[in-house]
Amino acid sequence: MLNVGEDESMLARVFVIFIATYRNGEPVLIAAINSTKETCREYMRNTIESEPDLPSADNASKGQLVELHSAMTPHAALRAIVTEILRHLQSNVPGILAGRDAEFLHQARVSLRRLRSAQKTFERILPDTAWPITTVEIKWLATLLGKARDLDVMLWETLPTIKTASSDATDFSPVEKAAQQRRKRLQRQIGSALTSDRYATLLLNLQQWAKAAGTTPAQSSEKLLRFARDSLNK
Repeated sequence: MLNVGEDESMLARVFVIFIATYRNGEPVLIAAINSTKETCREYMRNTIESEPDLPSADNASKGQLVELHSAMTPHAALRAIVTEILRHLQSNVPGILAGRDAEFLHQARVSLRRLRSAQKTFERILPDTAWPITTVEIKWLATLLGKARDLDVMLWETLPTIKTASSDATDFSPVEKAAQQRRKRLQRQIGSALTSDRYATLLLNLQQWAKAAGTTPAQSSEKLLRFARDSLNK
């Protein structure tokens, strides 16, 4: 497992960003690039401007059902779930960075909630060392996106409803202006976060763990059906 700051030079040289999108209904890896942070940011800007298959504002990527069966191991199930959650998260990142539509950010937050739910559901089989650190990083990102989402709801849902229902000539423009300025600041913070070593490390750790889950004989013996029954009976 990688730690932010553990090897700054390595993370600067090997700054990996996975950008996923859809072609014919299937997730496609557009790029996995090794470069400096500055080059990665430039690549993201160019991708946002030129990639024709980026999701449009009305079809931000949503979570998909994961096909599970009773004979698979809990670790295999968790691996499949985490892989889908990462696809859900990353396929919305270009739209978030471009500021295309609030739905992209909303869906990214949904993916993080799914990840935390999976963590709670499969807590019994999670590695003792990796997940406590990962939990902190997930909370960091979820908190940042949550602040922006709260402002989006305020600007696009709450304030319009209040203005429509208001019977007097109350001027809401100062509130709107303040919220919009705050939202722009958060957008810059989110852009920095999603192109940071810290976020890259989170993705790499999740992908590394998902790939390795259930590879030992002990992990391969238990079946998902029994795991589910035991979990429900607690």
